[in-house]
Amino acid sequence: MKKVYLLFLVCTLFLIGFRFGTVNLCRDAVRELKRKTTLESIQPLPPTAPVWINLVQNPLIGEQPAGPLRWPSDPFVLKEGDRFRMWFGAHNPEENVTRIGYAESEDGVHWILNNEPVVPLGTSTAFDSKDVETPTIVRDGNTYHLWYSGARHDRGYQIGHAVSDDGIEWTKEPEHPVLYASDNPYAWTGLGVLEPTVILESSTFKMWFVGLGLDPVDSTTIHVHLGYATSSDGQIWDLHEDNPLLKLASYKEGDLINSAFFVLRNGDYYQLFYLGGGTKVPDIYGTSRDGLSWSVSFTEVLPVGSADSWNSWVVGAPTILLDSVDGYTMWYSGGRLDSNFGMHFGIGGAKAAR
Repeated sequence: MKKVYLLFLVCTLFLIGFRFGTVNLCRDAVRELKRKTTLESIQPLPPTAPVWINLVQNPLIGEQPAGPLRWPSDPFVLKEGDRFRMWFGAHNPEENVTRIGYAESEDGVHWILNNEPVVPLGTSTAFDSKDVETPTIVRDGNTYHLWYSGARHDRGYQIGHAVSDDGIEWTKEPEHPVLYASDNPYAWTGLGVLEPTVILESSTFKMWFVGLGLDPVDSTTIHVHLGYATSSDGQIWDLHEDNPLLKLASYKEGDLINSAFFVLRNGDYYQLFYLGGGTKVPDIYGTSRDGLSWSVSFTEVLPVGSADSWNSWVVGAPTILLDSVDGYTMWYSGGRLDSNFGMHFGIGGAKAAR
């Protein structure tokens, strides 16, 4: 009705213009209105937020009784043929270190774990001597590229890179970070750069990542920002001039911090999923046509579980696959606290219609 009224108004102006010798101007106005109407009719709408249903088999990978893969979390999943492949962070509380583990599945639900980590810690002086976690992987031809968050005892997270022929035996290239944190704690990356998500498009690696930094006025507040960078080889990155793209959350020192997110390509749009479940900040769902300018809503993506369930304390770190038949499948981290406030972690799954 609104467009009919506008056409009526334009045609009225056309008649007036004819009387006063401005026929061409009014004719151009009619053409422009038709052009905009055509563009609006063919431009796809952004995908709406999926409605997630947890899998009844959760947790899919639970806490391990012993060994280096004690607390699995931060999954990343690829599907190759009929095989699902998962890389995940696994914290060993006895050593207080985190490494990357590996598992395979035929259905994405029942997983067989490697007993040992597939990505080792760095040497004692390396940037990743304490933690190697939050993997994201791209297969480019016969080469697998891995980006991960690495940390040592006296320095926050920075992003590293490794390559592999099979996704199991990895070589770090280079040995130093490919994205560095700032030395200024009040900069938006002053406390660390971490949680990479990478997509390969038209021979360009596109990375979205988290930057942590202290508030310049209130040093008890930590901000979680979304950053963006591009690379032709996965090692040398160009930071976007408008970084940070947006603020995901703010926390107080001592709060439980969820910094992990996921970016998914869906047709003409990118989708952003951030889980704050169990923390003091809301979930975020966002869409973008270019991966830079985001339209976000603070809407619940996935809540924590019921009391005493495996994910009753916190949920976060999603990884998502989208299939034309099966719709969305998410794998994510979940945690609970026992009666002695001991932490327990695992990996769960959820489904949503396309």
